[in-house]
Amino acid sequence: MDRMMPIDLERAELKTSMRGYDRTQVQALLQRAAKEMATLRSEIESNQTDLHKLRQEVEGFRAQENTLKEALILAQRTADETRAHAHKEADLITGQAKQKSAEVESEMQTKINDLRWELERLRLDKQKFLNTFRGMLEAQLRDLTESGGFAVVEGSAVVHAVEA
Repeated sequence: MDRMMPIDLERAELKTSMRGYDRTQVQALLQRAAKEMATLRSEIESNQTDLHKLRQEVEGFRAQENTLKEALILAQRTADETRAHAHKEADLITGQAKQKSAEVESEMQTKINDLRWELERLRLDKQKFLNTFRGMLEAQLRDLTESGGFAVVEGSAVVHAVEA
């Protein structure tokens, strides 16, 4: 059956009879219009139901979109914070390492200086000991030579003993 259009109602030509229009034609037109209206009403309700479902789906998708956007923003913020924290921690560790290195270097330099002073003191002590020992040996040698017990050749080297 062809669908009824509004123009069909506007152009409908009904035969007149004694008491007005032909009753069967009017009834047929009304039945056809009623069926068409029922069909249209059913389609409208179906379309409205579909529209309502689609709107709910769209709202669900929008909610998912917003959730995903928030998750991405949160992930980006977390990544930025983690990166910043890692940089701060790296800077802190680097600073501590530099400070420790400077402390160790300072301690080692102090030890080196102390050892240099100790070495110099030991050199002076050795020289002092050698000078004192040489002086004592020379004094002993002088005493022996004066008493006539030894002969001296070339400075302080003893060649042979002479009995007095």
